[in-house]
Amino acid sequence: MRMYFSDKDTITTWTTSGNYTSKATLNFTGDTPLQTTYNNAYATRASLSDLAGTYSSNVISKNNAALDVDVSIDSRGKISGGDASSCFVIGQAAPRASGKNVFDVTLNAQGNDCPSGTSSTSGIGILLGNEFTVFTENAANNNVIGFSGNK
Repeated sequence: MRMYFSDKDTITTWTTSGNYTSKATLNFTGDTPLQTTYNNAYATRASLSDLAGTYSSNVISKNNAALDVDVSIDSRGKISGGDASSCFVIGQAAPRASGKNVFDVTLNAQGNDCPSGTSSTSGIGILLGNEFTVFTENAANNNVIGFSGNK
């Protein structure tokens, strides 16, 4: 399992164990215990029309810097946003072929004031109600861009 620890400025691989009950719970034990429960929204098909809108979000990057950014997503999945200085994020979201409520996401940070520098990343996004959460990392696995925002 790969985890990003923003407080430690690291991306690391670690081993854990646990158990799950299909469509019910997932429990990990070890250094970082985690307990989750299944959300039925996962079983619905990801929809660009549901995703479209403007999200007030907090963008994080590898160095634990955060920016308040409004991120807009159009009906074709085009992502654009920026902060009050000169950091801009552009990208694309597309429903995954799995038919689940998961989006493939690419993000590109541009501008001298971006905490992650100029960076191209890819990863996943999940829409739960009006909240869109994204986590992406670059090809070298040493930089991340993530955000969670509400419409």
